[in-house]
Amino acid sequence: ITCLEDSFDSLSNAIAKETNVPVENQKLIYKGKSLQPGSSLSQQGLSPGCKLMLIGSCEEVARPEAFAALDAVDREVEAMEAKLDDLNSEYAGFSKGFTPQNLRRQAAQSLSKRLLAFNDRGERGLERLDGLSLGDAAATSRVRARRKDLADRLQAMLNISDSLLQDLLRMAEEAGFSLD
Repeated sequence: ITCLEDSFDSLSNAIAKETNVPVENQKLIYKGKSLQPGSSLSQQGLSPGCKLMLIGSCEEVARPEAFAALDAVDREVEAMEAKLDDLNSEYAGFSKGFTPQNLRRQAAQSLSKRLLAFNDRGERGLERLDGLSLGDAAATSRVRARRKDLADRLQAMLNISDSLLQDLLRMAEEAGFSLD
């Protein structure tokens, strides 16, 4: 399991995602000692590639179609994260003045349209998540946690996109042109 952050919570969540053992049912042991929440992994002596022992019990298994539906949304969210990176890079170039003056209006209008389309896609993703029929699987904390994680990721991307769009509108107004 890869853990990108030096925190117990990050590791526990990654383990829960991979193993079906909810965070609250986990006991993690390293070199005979239980890992403690609230301390960083490095403070507890962990280093990349170390081996841990997990003691815990899995929750009931959710319906496979519930996970398939969440997997589909997850793939969409990952694609959107890549798209937002591209839009953010384009915005950065525009805001730093790398776009020739005679093309700024056209470039700003094009970027504005793509940011609006991105926002629509994100809102549809949130609606899709909200409308997923998870049946009994919705009762499992793993499914709830995964659904919440996807919703949080979508919302964070929408916040970034909205911020870029507002900055772009402000720059266009200062330059004396409209994005219509």
